[in-house]
Amino acid sequence: MGLFDWFKGSKRKSKNVEIEKTAPKQSSFCADYVKREEMYIPDRPKEVKAKVKYITLTLEQAITQGWHFKRKSRKRIRITHYTGTNKNVIIPSEIGGYIVNEIRGRAFFRADIERVEIPDNVKKLHSYCFEQSKVKAIIIADGITEIPHSFAFSCQELVSVHLPTTLLRIGNCAFESCTNLKYIDIPESCGYIGNWAFSRSGIEGFAFQNSAYKQINGTAFQFTPLDKNYRLILREIPTKIGGYNILLIGAGADNIKLPGGQVWLGNNSVLNRYCKVTLDFSECSRVSVYKNAFRISYRYNGKVYGVMQCRIIVPQGTKGQYFPDCVDVRYPDKKKYDGFISVESRDNDKTVLRLHGNILPAYSVAFHEKSLEIRTYNWTKYEKYAICSRELESISFDNLLHGTDELFAPYCHNLHRVEMSNRCVFIPPSDIIGERLHTELMKAFTGRNLNGKLCWFDSAVVDNIFSGNSIKSRISQKRKIIIACDVLRSTAGVFENSSMYEKYLQTHRRYALILCDTLPNEYTDFLRNFYEVR
Repeated sequence: MGLFDWFKGSKRKSKNVEIEKTAPKQSSFCADYVKREEMYIPDRPKEVKAKVKYITLTLEQAITQGWHFKRKSRKRIRITHYTGTNKNVIIPSEIGGYIVNEIRGRAFFRADIERVEIPDNVKKLHSYCFEQSKVKAIIIADGITEIPHSFAFSCQELVSVHLPTTLLRIGNCAFESCTNLKYIDIPESCGYIGNWAFSRSGIEGFAFQNSAYKQINGTAFQFTPLDKNYRLILREIPTKIGGYNILLIGAGADNIKLPGGQVWLGNNSVLNRYCKVTLDFSECSRVSVYKNAFRISYRYNGKVYGVMQCRIIVPQGTKGQYFPDCVDVRYPDKKKYDGFISVESRDNDKTVLRLHGNILPAYSVAFHEKSLEIRTYNWTKYEKYAICSRELESISFDNLLHGTDELFAPYCHNLHRVEMSNRCVFIPPSDIIGERLHTELMKAFTGRNLNGKLCWFDSAVVDNIFSGNSIKSRISQKRKIIIACDVLRSTAGVFENSSMYEKYLQTHRRYALILCDTLPNEYTDFLRNFYEVR
């Protein structure tokens, strides 16, 4: 029986509803089948357009009623503050002939109001608009496409919100700590719900369209009654086979087993709860993992904080899915999961890794070795900050990687040698040139389109830094000499303007030779050989 059949046709039920089907015997990992009343599936949204009255005020009337505003252009005006005494507020559509199309942040900060209606001429809302106000109802007409972060933060008396059918995004913390907000209807057009959007609110249910390509961060419902009362919060994915996107593993979940179908672990769906959780997907047809599915521990000053204790059982034959190192992933026969990336060999000099998929996810390479070699497929795409090791000094790839963003995280301060498909680039480590300059130089490892062809390294970034065109502070002669040495040590042809660096070393020969006594051996040997040849 598939997961689709297990839940098919079911709506939200009370916790007293008895399940007709008897759950099969538990697996050897002691995970039990999740029951229907232990999970929450969103209702379908009701597409209702709000009708807000069109109000026109003169400048004198607006000032008398407590509106504060600022002209933006010849036709537009922005609401900046409200100090009126009216409890039921309708945002004016025009003031003195100017169209009101924007409400500034904190315009209703701690305002003593009960109801607000926003007309369709308002196109932009700013963060913290209603922060800590006493508003009980917010009605937004069509026209708004984004609810900004912390829009109604800590509005503890807020009971109802009508969102526009044109809405595309709900920002981080938009309705956080709205303790009286029990239910919300999210329109079909909305494709993104940010982190902690409804966290610490009173949300007991919500309506959401179960179509594909929606990004919902699990932290949006953290510390809510949904999180407390259900083991799973998920939505149905409309596919031919049938499948479910797990939005959040509930706070009270311990051991969970799903009976079948396709399963997607959504963004931040598995949070660090400081407890042991077993997720048994062994009977599912497929398991897919979003790149940020796990909100895991972090490392600071050499110490690890908040280690996640989680075990996942994947179907036999699963490959190419990325799981963090701290998650124990196994096959049904208890064998260790092959992993998204596995260690082929390890010695004192180098660790060799094998990539099992064709994508290198963000923050996926966090090994603590000093030297890594990664073996990939012919066409492998990387995501932003895929390499994020603080201890890494040297890394090599047997094939070219493809991407359009930065390959290395900003804190890879010890990295000084990158080799890709037998082409090597040297970058001075941060202990010689400083962390700030090293971070700027590492931005050169980003994909770009050159004459219709993707390149893995942008030498123009280093050229601009060396010439002083991209950073405000001046680079000292010593640092320029070190950068020039590494540019000329790199594989010929990687830097398109290598003659600029040769000319600089020839011009500063005397100072460069004086520096030889203070630089590491590789720089000293290169400089002496460079000047002896010439």
